[in-house]
Amino acid sequence: SAARARPIGHASMLLGAGRARAGDPTDPAVGVLLHKKVGDPVAEGEPLCTALANAEGPALDRALVIPADAFEVGDLAAASGYDREQVMEALDQASEYGLISYDARSGAYRFQHALVRQAVRDGLAPSRSATLHARLAEVIEPRSASQPALAALLAWLYDGAAALGYAAKRVSHLADAAAQAQRSLAHEQAAALWERAARVEPTDRATAERFLLAAADSHVLSGDFGQARRIYREVASSPDDQTALQAAIGHENASWRPGLSGREPLEVLTQALDRKPLDATDPLYLRALAAKSRALAFCGELDAAARRTSDAPPLARRRGGEPHPAQSAAARPPHSRGTAGRRPPTAHAARHAPPSRATAAAP
Repeated sequence: SAARARPIGHASMLLGAGRARAGDPTDPAVGVLLHKKVGDPVAEGEPLCTALANAEGPALDRALVIPADAFEVGDLAAASGYDREQVMEALDQASEYGLISYDARSGAYRFQHALVRQAVRDGLAPSRSATLHARLAEVIEPRSASQPALAALLAWLYDGAAALGYAAKRVSHLADAAAQAQRSLAHEQAAALWERAARVEPTDRATAERFLLAAADSHVLSGDFGQARRIYREVASSPDDQTALQAAIGHENASWRPGLSGREPLEVLTQALDRKPLDATDPLYLRALAAKSRALAFCGELDAAARRTSDAPPLARRRGGEPHPAQSAAARPPHSRGTAGRRPPTAHAARHAPPSRATAAAP
């Protein structure tokens, strides 16, 4: 809804569009191309401006020695090849013009605005950008064993160095960052990181499908059932029967929660179950039967759902135990969950129960 023009203008000046001091040279190839004016309508994700930079300009390396959001002098010096005095001079100049600030508590510098960082990154030649990202990642990575929170930064840095390879490191750090986000209940962020890890080439199919299932599970926890169903449907085509069955169960779970018809999850579950022979010893198979019962109920086929539900307890006993009460409740069609099997109300509950309509209407 707004953009801070001063930091963007300062970034453009450092790239060569203007002069910091009288007599400084300027580069006519550098500037900012504005796509919108004040009052123009803007759609989400639409660019407001484009930073233009000359990859051969002498000011570029000096201004763009900063490749990350938050950074330390020692890391920058080691990654860029500049000595500490040159790095400090560049940082002092950037700080003077309000592009970055120093955080005394963490001992790191930080960009004042995400647009400034983007303008700086967009001015780098792709090969230079990838090299800087890789160098900084290699400098920081040894500290990740004692500082697990660096996983997200390392994932971002190795993503920026994708042109140079590093596929295994990208997958490893993306998965670590996703697990950390999941533990912090940042389910939307975890879903995005799991899926990014799954899409890195070349990742073997089994690992990619495991990451995709984790991404779909995180989407369910974040309430984004549409994205969850998309991923579950994709993984349901897995050549591995167990993985396909797990995805089909997840698809049904992401369908009934928002109250959707059970027709599509019923189709996905039927296909997955038809591929796998009846196995009363496999708890995943029994979960799939329970999910299919619920899908039938959501299609209005209550008799078929009841028959499917009645099959589950004998199968569970055949595998050596009674069905768990929670599993029995999940298998029972929602429309058929009445008062059967409930305890009779206690005297206390009966005294404090709300009056029935007949009682309320009585004089």
